[in-house]
Amino acid sequence: MKQFFLLAPLLALISAHAIAADFKDDFTQPKLDQRRAMRGDWRIADGIARCTQDDALYKKYKDHGPIIFYDVPTQDSTVRFAYKPQGCKTLVFTLNGEKGHVFRFITSEKNTAIRSFPADGTEHTSKPLAQDGPKLVQGEWTEVTIEVRGPKATVKIGKDYTKTVEDPAIAQAKTNISVGFSFGTLEVKGFAVMRRTLEISDCSPPTSRSMECCFASYRLAIQRL
Repeated sequence: MKQFFLLAPLLALISAHAIAADFKDDFTQPKLDQRRAMRGDWRIADGIARCTQDDALYKKYKDHGPIIFYDVPTQDSTVRFAYKPQGCKTLVFTLNGEKGHVFRFITSEKNTAIRSFPADGTEHTSKPLAQDGPKLVQGEWTEVTIEVRGPKATVKIGKDYTKTVEDPAIAQAKTNISVGFSFGTLEVKGFAVMRRTLEISDCSPPTSRSMECCFASYRLAIQRL
């Protein structure tokens, strides 16, 4: 029992740091090394990134609207942010790899569609995974969470929609993350990325041998303090 109480703080420490918020954009700095705000006049201040689509730029970039890229490489991760559209037609979230898109969802005036991009296809070859998500809610903040683990991705939009999809393409390494939109004005806040490392639930059930090894290692660590 004494050994358990010695080990408990260590287990708690591992659990607390299982998923760490290792990148966060609070939108108080006009520039960040990892952030690339493109295809529009993004105003970043007071905790919000705000942009109104410029129709001339939309045409220049072949019908692609304003976008923010985050050069944060990930494998398994959790991404969180909130957005508020006003007059927008689409909100586009994408995980990109070295060869192009990996995973994407598009929220439009009709629904939210989720897609993956096979590693052996072209950047524009996508596979539909779901099309039953909510539509854009104009003028209101919507919170989004995307959790990726191996070939599975869970998309949470607002309070009422959660969808888990699976495809081998989702397991590809990601080099950056992007949030974009078309038409109208979009505001974004609270962007954060948690890259998954170790979770207690991932470990195999403990055996007497593994626990004894763990206790021995912990005792040695305590002696060296």
